Amino acid sequence: METQKTPIEGLICNSIKRFADERGDFRELVRRTDKGFQGFAQLSSSVIYEGIAKAWHMHWDQTESMTNLLGIVKFAFADRRESSPTYGKIYEVLVDASCNPRIFTIPPGIAHGYRIVLGPAVVCYLSNRVYDPKDQIKLAHDDPSIGYDWGAPKIV
Repeated sequence: METQKTPIEGLICNSIKRFADERGDFRELVRRTDKGFQGFAQLSSSVIYEGIAKAWHMHWDQTESMTNLLGIVKFAFADRRESSPTYGKIYEVLVDASCNPRIFTIPPGIAHGYRIVLGPAVVCYLSNRVYDPKDQIKLAHDDPSIGYDWGAPKIV
């Protein structure tokens, strides 16, 4: 597993090794020896339809890892930790599960979300705590304090 640098302090982006052949593919998503692994308490998944944006949310205490198993997803992260050297920084990345799979480990205080560019998509969440609704903070997808546009991804 290779770790890519992100512009947000503490946000970890690991590539996922994919073994593909004519039958399909196999991926090792998480090992306890991976950079950023915070333990395991709950594994969840969500099926999301094309064009849908699910944002923003963050946690006070929970560390969460997130990946898409199917589809093309634009993930975005916003550092909301006032004491962080990257406070206010936004990072976005387009992930095609079939060719550039990634898993993100998101510490508390980083708002995160995604928009399905090509779907449906399957997003998988691994958290170090059992879900507690009191630990989750939800913000509107167009929250002006973040100032992020979930529109179409830029073509490069």
